[in-house]
Amino acid sequence: MDDNLSSLFVFDVDGTLLDSGLRILPSTRACVQQLLRAGHRIALASARPPRSVMQLSQQLLGTVTEIISLNGAFVTHEREVLLERTIPAMAVTALIRKGREFGIETNLLAGWEWLVEERGPGVEAETGIVGFEPTVVADLERWSGQSVHKVLLIGEHDKVAALREWALKSAMGIDASLSKETYCEVVADGTSKAGAVLFLAEKLAIPRERLITFGDGENDLPMIEAAGVGVAMGNAMEAVKVAAGVVTESNDEDGIANALRRLGFIE
Repeated sequence: MDDNLSSLFVFDVDGTLLDSGLRILPSTRACVQQLLRAGHRIALASARPPRSVMQLSQQLLGTVTEIISLNGAFVTHEREVLLERTIPAMAVTALIRKGREFGIETNLLAGWEWLVEERGPGVEAETGIVGFEPTVVADLERWSGQSVHKVLLIGEHDKVAALREWALKSAMGIDASLSKETYCEVVADGTSKAGAVLFLAEKLAIPRERLITFGDGENDLPMIEAAGVGVAMGNAMEAVKVAAGVVTESNDEDGIANALRRLGFIE
């Protein structure tokens, strides 16, 4: 590739940018800084809430650039909202009630806010991952009419799997996926990291052939397929590796730095 042209590099967070200990490898930080000095654009794309992704952007880049959070439902530059996709209010209410019925911990992600009714074990574990505390409210249903971008339901696998099947059959304009055996993530129908990445590339006037995406999971697959160059981590799901143009080492083995060297973007 011609390094005199600016490219957009998009990195998934968990399993890609972060190693298995949830750290940014020194090799990753060094090579991304080199990309910035060469005039390239950097974005992070994650299912995490925006406050968490902003913290990681600050750690990686020393500043906050474009971030894609909540699986593509919320795209920002610093604190400016560039794109958002909200869940229909009736679906939010139904999900809250179904969560109670199934005995599942329900989390509302509404822009910069993370709202729960209580701090159960799933919420406590998620707090340790994302690096900030949720706001505890008396009744989540009072927030149903607000701009809710993602509903995260945490519980036993059979319960979250059953709730996912219900959500997919509900015809309420929502999409649901299992990001872990115990996590069901619900967003507005048609929301994806890929759509957010393509929106961002167009806004930055970067053609698709100059779009380079890195990922490992099921929700990364569409953005791997949509990019000019899709890079799968060594720890990626097999379907992601099959779709990618490049398969690199794992997130514990300098996978990002090694891929960027092979592609000729860093020395």
